[in-house]
Amino acid sequence: MKTDEKTYFYLTDLWQQLCEEHALLFNITCDEYLFLLDSDLESIEKIVEEKNIVIERIARLENIRKDYLKDLNSTLKDSEKINSNSDLLKFLGKSVIEKEQKHFARFNILLVNIIGKIKKQNKRNQIFLRKVMISLSDWKKEAFGEKNFQIYTASGNTVEQP
Repeated sequence: MKTDEKTYFYLTDLWQQLCEEHALLFNITCDEYLFLLDSDLESIEKIVEEKNIVIERIARLENIRKDYLKDLNSTLKDSEKINSNSDLLKFLGKSVIEKEQKHFARFNILLVNIIGKIKKQNKRNQIFLRKVMISLSDWKKEAFGEKNFQIYTASGNTVEQP
């Protein structure tokens, strides 16, 4: 097997692993949202631990990717160096296997889509948590008999209540 083929298969396998781990992270993030909606604190704690483990595995794969590309770049001419994802797609696109089957390109598209979905779901989770924090703050103020309103300036900043 040629070095180019080894590189192609190695990177394609790595991208497949990244897709699998990111898909798992997406599922965990969706579960986290459901547990937030249910106010199931015990399950939230467990799912956050699980999420951190998956994030650690993704970080390890990312380090492997960086190291491999660094080693690969050391064997390439300056004009062929891989500095971005599009450079990597061009480099692997020269492979006969990629030209025929496009496995790497498909995994790359899938990975980008999954990461986009994770970002959207994380944003939903953050919005939900912000709403909860605002509600808790309002309840706390009401419980202590404080006024439950804020005064805003023209620039949108809050002003000390009189």
